[in-house]
Amino acid sequence: MGGNTGIQLNSGTLDVENVGLTALGTGMTVNSTHANLYNVSFIGNITGLQTIGAGVPFNSGGSFYDTNNACLTSGACPTLVRIAGGNIVSNATVFLETNPTSTGGKPSLTIWFWNGLNPHITGFGTYITTFGTGAGTAPSPGGYGTGQFN
Repeated sequence: MGGNTGIQLNSGTLDVENVGLTALGTGMTVNSTHANLYNVSFIGNITGLQTIGAGVPFNSGGSFYDTNNACLTSGACPTLVRIAGGNIVSNATVFLETNPTSTGGKPSLTIWFWNGLNPHITGFGTYITTFGTGAGTAPSPGGYGTGQFN
């Protein structure tokens, strides 16, 4: 495993389909922008997927992450990765959320699975962790979608 990054996304929106990111320091980093991943595989990396920046805020009044939040449905939040299918296998850390900010004492949620098309995840050391501003108990990726990604 190297100290390099397979895909580093710092601006724009990127759609990635049928790609394998293997034996890297970090498979993919999404920094304050959006990515839609369709059948992407992260295999044998130190970190599979890292996000940097705020995502969908926690609704502290309702004690949940709002799947109807305009941030998620319109893509208005700064950092958002939506995953449909794929394989995430043998990564030391599957997901790392860096500086997610927080609402109601919980970090925002930057990683979402398309409902019914969750990736196959196995053989990891740490499933999800947060680091930096807003870090706290890391939420599991949210479930999203009955329509298309925007």
